[in-house]
Amino acid sequence: MRKLSLLIILFALLGLALMPALGQDDMADVAHIRVAHFSPDAPGVDVYIDGELSDVQALEFPSVTDWIEVPAGTYSIAVSPADTSLDDAAIGPADLTFEVGSWTTIAAVGSLENGTLRPALIAEDHSDIAPGNVRVGVFHAIEGAPSVDILANGTPAITLLGFPGTQGSNDGFFEIEVPAGTYDLRVVATGTTDPALIDLPGTALNANTVYFVAAVAGAEGPTAVVQTTAQQESLVDVALSDPRFSTLVAAVQAAGLTETLDQGGPFTVFAPTNGAFEAALEALGMSADQLLADTELLTTVLTYHVVDGAVLAADVAGMDSVTTLQGEDITISQGNFGVLLNGNVNVTRADIEAGNGVIHIINQVLVPPSVAEAVGLTMAAAEAPAEEVAEEEIVPTIAEIAVADGRFTTLVAALEAAGLVDIFADPTAGPFTVFAPTDGAFEAALTALGMTADELLADTELLTTVLTYHVVEGAV
Repeated sequence: MRKLSLLIILFALLGLALMPALGQDDMADVAHIRVAHFSPDAPGVDVYIDGELSDVQALEFPSVTDWIEVPAGTYSIAVSPADTSLDDAAIGPADLTFEVGSWTTIAAVGSLENGTLRPALIAEDHSDIAPGNVRVGVFHAIEGAPSVDILANGTPAITLLGFPGTQGSNDGFFEIEVPAGTYDLRVVATGTTDPALIDLPGTALNANTVYFVAAVAGAEGPTAVVQTTAQQESLVDVALSDPRFSTLVAAVQAAGLTETLDQGGPFTVFAPTNGAFEAALEALGMSADQLLADTELLTTVLTYHVVDGAVLAADVAGMDSVTTLQGEDITISQGNFGVLLNGNVNVTRADIEAGNGVIHIINQVLVPPSVAEAVGLTMAAAEAPAEEVAEEEIVPTIAEIAVADGRFTTLVAALEAAGLVDIFADPTAGPFTVFAPTDGAFEAALTALGMTADELLADTELLTTVLTYHVVEGAV
């Protein structure tokens, strides 16, 4: 029983799974923990908290729990070997403390038989990943094995990774950030290329994901345990969650582009609404079923809405054109309602960020010039909205125009602080005329008033007075 004490201390953390779910107001003060069982000859454990058996029971080798989100602080727990009782707890209660914002994996490593069983605490980096990249953390959990190199497509990506404590301050863990993609991964003894201790050919690493890869060894030899944590929804996830894009989602699926837009990138997607597709189909003289069945045409049209790289609204506004994945260009200009694509397509909402790119909502389908020519349409006719498309799907609201135009970031922040956004985001409100100061205009005014932006945003009474002085009832 005494031999189990170190392992039990580790897995006591899982008792926190019994903590009540956190409310939204608590999210800023949380810590994240999980436990890994990487000791091949140690038994599983049950976890108790406040005298009650938790849902975490008989955790076995080799496994890693999901992340447990708890309010940062100190907790008291007790743990027993699996299939025993609280009366058989080897330790408890034990006080454990977790800091705000931390992501900690506590791994049991070593051997029970050799008396080397001990904890390894792994502090992981879950800060934002650059668009289109992945973060991979590799942990060496094989006692007695030499230090290793991790080869990606034959090139060393991580070198001299040793079992915790075998190389001075080495903690057995190393992280790298790399572009998303498919890699042939091999774990080899340091300085060699063969034989592979662990061979993982064709490993797909998805954008916007943190990977935790542990090299472990059981009765059947070395293997890898992989755990993933997505940082943010993908472009496909964002589209799936918005009912305005059900036709777009169906088209992406029919064209076989789901995996590309879900895992690749970063991309910029100009996303037509359902109403925009209805109008385009009428102009092209096609039904939705006919378009979905014509995968060649569908792919051509869809890839014309995708640009390589994450291009935000402020960047789009300064461009004359962008080249799409389809190969043809989209022209960019400024219209009465903000940014215009191909001279007549409005960006109605900009900068919906996803883990692998950004979405800009548009009110009409963009038709590649080659497609319009093939069906005998002018670009204006191909991209013209149908009469039955609701006005709110064609003309953006004042709030949407302000958000889409990179010159009004201070104005947007001021409207939000004053609680006026809903009025200008409501397509049924108004009409209003807004004299809209640019960011530079706000900077000059704040200097003249001897105030900072934060001071102005905090003074909601003054802010409301100033903002409403810029608004006239009616469209003048």
